[in-house]
Amino acid sequence: MFRIITLDDLNSGEIFNNDSERNTWIFKANNVTDFAFAFSDHYLWDGVTATKTSVSDEKIFLQAIYPSDSTDFKNVAGISKNLVRYFSEELPGINFPNQSFIAFNNGRVGGGMEFPMMINDGSPDNIDRTVDLTAHEMAHQYFPFLVGTNEKKYAFMDEGWAVMIPFNFMEKFAGINTRLIGTVANYEMIAGTEDDIAPMIISNSLSYGSYRNAAYNRPAIAYEFLNDMLGDKLFVKALQEYIKRWNGKHPGPYDMFFTFNEITGQNLNWFWNPWFFDFGYPDLAIVKVEIENTNAKILIRKNGNVPTPVYLKIIYQDGSEDEIYHSTEVWKDGKEILEISVELTGILNEIQLGRLTIPDSNRDNNIYLAH
Repeated sequence: MFRIITLDDLNSGEIFNNDSERNTWIFKANNVTDFAFAFSDHYLWDGVTATKTSVSDEKIFLQAIYPSDSTDFKNVAGISKNLVRYFSEELPGINFPNQSFIAFNNGRVGGGMEFPMMINDGSPDNIDRTVDLTAHEMAHQYFPFLVGTNEKKYAFMDEGWAVMIPFNFMEKFAGINTRLIGTVANYEMIAGTEDDIAPMIISNSLSYGSYRNAAYNRPAIAYEFLNDMLGDKLFVKALQEYIKRWNGKHPGPYDMFFTFNEITGQNLNWFWNPWFFDFGYPDLAIVKVEIENTNAKILIRKNGNVPTPVYLKIIYQDGSEDEIYHSTEVWKDGKEILEISVELTGILNEIQLGRLTIPDSNRDNNIYLAH
């Protein structure tokens, strides 16, 4: 990475000479949907050139521009380089759309805003948040700038994807999926309340709290559970086909839903309806446990109408544990009761239902104590 303009450069004044040829910059970009720019006479400037994938020669020039008192932006050019490789090779697995990309620090604390080939970000107070913010705004280069969704009408078609796509990157970076856990916690606080509005309701008609939930939290979790249910290979295949079909076009929600249905060869309407169309909430409960010798029969009820994965932790008196997991697909046939048989490997102490990456509006009914 190169420090193109350093604090020493600014203090020397050398970069502000009167050489008009030296200070003339010409910019050109093809197939860009909008134009944004920023300028300053007191910002630092970093740059790095990267290849988009490990098997490609296609390069991109990444830049970070920021005031000298920003504590986090000195890392952003390097973070952007890693993100380009992640987006291009893993999720969505389509080459990052641009040949140049700039992260500009607006000198404030807080969030950011996406533009074609550029993001305008604040300065978070820790490195995890810096990575998270950079990843989210960069993901917008796919939605809505490669696939021209209408954020004013259906914000979940770009904000939801921009939250979900970097989940795995954040987990690799932080060692725990902090972004997913935080998103689930935010959704859980509002799920089932009168502020929990179905994402298919026109976005620009919603209040701020309802908008944040319908545009960001709820759809991002839905996309994550869809990925978990379909498996990485099939999910990525469907997502890539959706992007390729609608590159440079303006899809609506049904175009996205029907593309996934077609490419997966599945009627996923049982999943789309509760997550995107219906009012409701996620809530699983342990309703009954029957133990006979070393076998435990556990009955799980889906109290809420929003389907989620089922995760059970079986805890024994000696402290050992077993785990059981079923994806959201177990609710595909519309049943409300799931029976799980477990072969116990010790003296049962406790059964816990759920975890922090799965939303549940009532966790009080998620514990079974054997004595």
